[in-house]
Amino acid sequence: MCLSIGGAALLSWLPYRVRERIGQWRLRAATAGLARTPPVACRPAGAAAEVHQLVCKRDVRLTVLSLKSLLRFCGDRLGVALSDDGSLTAADRAWIERHIPGCRWVPLRLPEEVVRAKLGDHPHLQAMYASGFVFARKLIHPLLGARADKVILLDSDTAFVSRPVQLEEWIGGDGEPPLYLKDQRDEAHDVPPEVVRAFDAFAPLSGVPGWQIGHYFFNAGLLAFAPARLRLDVADRCLQWSQSLGDELRQGVPKIWFGPWTQEQTAYLAMFAAASPRAVPFGDGYRIGAGPGGIFYHFLRSGLESRQGLAILSEVVAQLRNPGRE
Repeated sequence: MCLSIGGAALLSWLPYRVRERIGQWRLRAATAGLARTPPVACRPAGAAAEVHQLVCKRDVRLTVLSLKSLLRFCGDRLGVALSDDGSLTAADRAWIERHIPGCRWVPLRLPEEVVRAKLGDHPHLQAMYASGFVFARKLIHPLLGARADKVILLDSDTAFVSRPVQLEEWIGGDGEPPLYLKDQRDEAHDVPPEVVRAFDAFAPLSGVPGWQIGHYFFNAGLLAFAPARLRLDVADRCLQWSQSLGDELRQGVPKIWFGPWTQEQTAYLAMFAAASPRAVPFGDGYRIGAGPGGIFYHFLRSGLESRQGLAILSEVVAQLRNPGRE
């Protein structure tokens, strides 16, 4: 067997740090022209919606690419709020700010008076936020700290390759239902029955008549919602309930929902399942992974380092360098 630098499959026996360095090298090569793309401004005040993104040092370049790929279509209507995961330097922040003029940084921790006022009746959300769990910021900052009535939650390992009409219509709509990303996997076959049983047991505990999951393979890489219309009490009950589950649901496939690193995504799933009007999935052009024909991609790490994923990233950079091509 040999190591294919152009393909997705790095040999599993390579040390993690070596695989990580090779993956980062390939990403830098695919996005080599990003630094020379022109700035794409957002709207610092009076935005119809605000894009929220959690940023880590490893993904600074991807953050700029993902934001620019969206803002080029509708930046005049969108604010941008970024949450540092604690790993960024002043130089990292300055580089992002040069590329995304008008963006703002959410404090590492929101003011205590804000947290107490909005989470005082939700002790499990409060405890999650106070625990240092970094992905809690992805949940709490958009819900408590947004400066627009609508929020678009966007991961950094994402890109819009063409105009996102469904999302743009939601931005301009009135009373629109929340939108969520979903995997294309066969849920009837791929969702373990113990996961279905677990969520069935939570339904009467949610406090919401008719609480119902739209798709189990709910993905928080792209969400669109009005924070005031999501129920924090449902998220709090979900956290309390999930902490009582047995270890058998925290390993294997069930850890997609109940593992320690997906708590915020499952909390969003619970709130979206309680939404009125009922939450709606993004269309088939909004993809998880890499492949042909997508409008939007949430690559995940494996997709980013695949041949197709790297080609998509390179194409988006080319589009940003030559806006007239679109």
